[in-house]
Amino acid sequence: MRAPEWIPEVAKAANCVYANLQPRTMPANLTYRLGADKRLAGVWRTLAEARHDKDVTVLFWMVVACAVGCCDGRLTVVTRRELEETAAQFRKTAQQLRLLVGLVQREPQKRVLREAAKACEGFASTAVSDRIPSLVVNRKVQPKVRAYVVYLSAIVEGASGHPFNKVVGKIATVAFDLKKSIPIRTVEYWRRGS
Repeated sequence: MRAPEWIPEVAKAANCVYANLQPRTMPANLTYRLGADKRLAGVWRTLAEARHDKDVTVLFWMVVACAVGCCDGRLTVVTRRELEETAAQFRKTAQQLRLLVGLVQREPQKRVLREAAKACEGFASTAVSDRIPSLVVNRKVQPKVRAYVVYLSAIVEGASGHPFNKVVGKIATVAFDLKKSIPIRTVEYWRRGS
């Protein structure tokens, strides 16, 4: 891949990342689109100008890594119902572990079971509270794209100090090779967690 020289740092980062990937895989395709798609020329310029040091290399790597995480499902949205079911499963496991304590004779094993039950209770109570609120939805509509927009918004705002909703929408549109651009209102809506 030879990324266009819109922003030299982006071209260098894209070429470096792409060179270490298996061609025609999801990560390679994402890297190629994010580093070479002409719709992003203005985006990378805007982000470079918004950063005080003008270096967008690390930001490019984060944008690609986030896209890969969302595409392969590691970073995604979750429904309230799924969270409730997960918490219920942890509570049920904690209860079963407590029942097993009575069946075990030796104290060291009993202690391990009690600690495991306590850990499961902790997981149950934090299943909801540890989630980014805007990633907890009532129903899943475009879950990978939505998750990417939420995470990407946090990355862009952290790097530049501004939300740049239009920029985020454009990057997500290119990353997921969507036919229609993601509107600014949709980016704002997803960021709020509505």
